[in-house]
Amino acid sequence: MNIQNLNITNVSQVDMAMLMRIVNVAYNLKENPKPEGSKGGYLSLYGYDEKLLISVPAGDFPEEKRYSYLFNANEKVTRCLKEDIIRSFLSRDFDNGKYGGGVLLKRYAVAFSGFVELLDEAVSVVYGIYHTLRYSSGGLSDKDRIPEEVIEQCKEWQSKNAPDNPFCMLLAQAVFG
Repeated sequence: MNIQNLNITNVSQVDMAMLMRIVNVAYNLKENPKPEGSKGGYLSLYGYDEKLLISVPAGDFPEEKRYSYLFNANEKVTRCLKEDIIRSFLSRDFDNGKYGGGVLLKRYAVAFSGFVELLDEAVSVVYGIYHTLRYSSGGLSDKDRIPEEVIEQCKEWQSKNAPDNPFCMLLAQAVFG
């Protein structure tokens, strides 16, 4: 691969303001069991076209959790890609440190680690769909339609792939509704 010709703008343009908004709203959902001391975590985003994985911290969390959240977010993305599964939740294995919270979307594999598994998954879905609409070629040209489109696509994704996860639509509505 020629690194000079690598177009990484779609992956590297993590919208930190939007990610922080999603993480803060997720933490404050009344349905969140709120893990003690964690108001954030790590998001990992892998672009299929770019073949690039980036991870960024979002929110507040105990320093001693930094590397486990980073590792878990990367592991969730990698497992989804390697096993070709739409949700890391489908192959979770607590005994071996494999948790839910990662998803495969149309252009990206996304995972968050810092909350309970289903809320991690909701952060991944909501941010991943937003990121796709905002930054990908073929995304929405009318940026004013992003909020309604994120809600619609989250509803469709949850209905088709994760009817057991109540957080996807709750989070999408709370952030974009």
